[in-house]
Amino acid sequence: MSRSLKDIIKGFRDYLGEGVLVAGLTFLLVPILTRVMSVAEYGELNVFMSYVSIASIIFVLNTHSAIARYYYENNSQFEGFLGTNLLLTVVLFSFSACLFINYFDYPIFLKYALLALVATAILESVFRQIYQAQLKSKTVAISGVSKAILILIFVIILSFAYHDGGMDIAVLGRIAGAGVLLVYFVYAIFPLVGTKFQTAHVSYIACYALPLIPYALSNIVLAHFDRIMIQELIDNVNAGLYSFAYNIGFIMSLVVSALNNSIYPVFFKNYTDKSYADHDHYIVQTQNIVLLAFVGLVLFCEEIGFFLGPSSFQESIQIVPIVVLGYVFYSFFSIYNRNFDYLKKTWLSTMVMMIAVLFNIGANYLFIPVYGYIAAAYTTLGSFILLFLLSWLISTYVLQIHSVAVMKLLRPLLKLVPLLVFALLTKALTIEWYISFMLDLCTMVVTALVLFPGTVSLLRQRR
Repeated sequence: MSRSLKDIIKGFRDYLGEGVLVAGLTFLLVPILTRVMSVAEYGELNVFMSYVSIASIIFVLNTHSAIARYYYENNSQFEGFLGTNLLLTVVLFSFSACLFINYFDYPIFLKYALLALVATAILESVFRQIYQAQLKSKTVAISGVSKAILILIFVIILSFAYHDGGMDIAVLGRIAGAGVLLVYFVYAIFPLVGTKFQTAHVSYIACYALPLIPYALSNIVLAHFDRIMIQELIDNVNAGLYSFAYNIGFIMSLVVSALNNSIYPVFFKNYTDKSYADHDHYIVQTQNIVLLAFVGLVLFCEEIGFFLGPSSFQESIQIVPIVVLGYVFYSFFSIYNRNFDYLKKTWLSTMVMMIAVLFNIGANYLFIPVYGYIAAAYTTLGSFILLFLLSWLISTYVLQIHSVAVMKLLRPLLKLVPLLVFALLTKALTIEWYISFMLDLCTMVVTALVLFPGTVSLLRQRR
């Protein structure tokens, strides 16, 4: 096994472990929050956290997003760049904070809470970018899990201390948990900060980060806007059903995100060294992990849904395979989108993402009123396929940069079609649940052997 593939697998293990643990800890928060909050307050909290995500981009014009990219390119001058970037970020944040405090009509407590959470989110992003680039995935994962644990602890303490705190408890718990980690982030980042301000670095930041603002915002829209549209075009019940199925499919996003985080540092090294054969090899191998997770969720989504929600939610399980298939194509998109990042043509990422978002919004308006929430799953799948196709075409035929042959990605997926058809047919039969479960396990084993045929020969050698 090559060193690059070992680094990717190690990073994938750490980031996936972080994602699963954080998701589990977040899930534990739900019964605590629903005990101290009304339904309306719980909805307001989710909207507030969406505002935090958006403000983290807009308040500083996305300047902090350029840090990892510069590290990959020229880490000999990284300290000076980091100092310039942080100074620029602080100036922009201070200016935006003054405008927000004085001119926006929003509850005063939530104004200051939002600013506190935005500040911690930005500094956490800086920390994660640096340590991911340095292949310190274990440190990044521990920090993420620690933050989730601290938030859970503070929310529990506050919920016992203030029974009628409502939304304030959830917000203060997040601020307290993130605030403790803030001290560590400052400690970890400070030794790397240079003191020399350079205008050339400002130009680099502007050229890289500003075109990515619509891209970052479009990602948020693509992730959440369909639920809002279902609520507006139909009702809250359908929005709840769709959200339940999508939250099961979210497990797939943990796999894709973990792989992307672990691949980025190795990708830049391979492209700089022109080690394209190594790059293509580990891309195919890691995408097989995505496909294995995809099949696993298709096979066992009913069992997962049974444990996560009551029978009234189970009808939405039918769209989970469509949701997770969408993440497969989003993973394909990420492969070619990295080429835009490597060439610093981030405006292409923005253009492709905005086309997909416009398609998604238009298709949802057309089909949700006719076919219900099920249509949203298919329109999101269509949006992810569009992202993949556009990024592949531009990378391969317009930029003409080395790109993984598209059939290397699609061929393993096509091989799985007979297995998936067999699995779906058996689920349609009226058979005992344990027989169905055993058939699913057998299908999972066969899938693993199809995707990783070298495993059989390796086991034979060990025998």
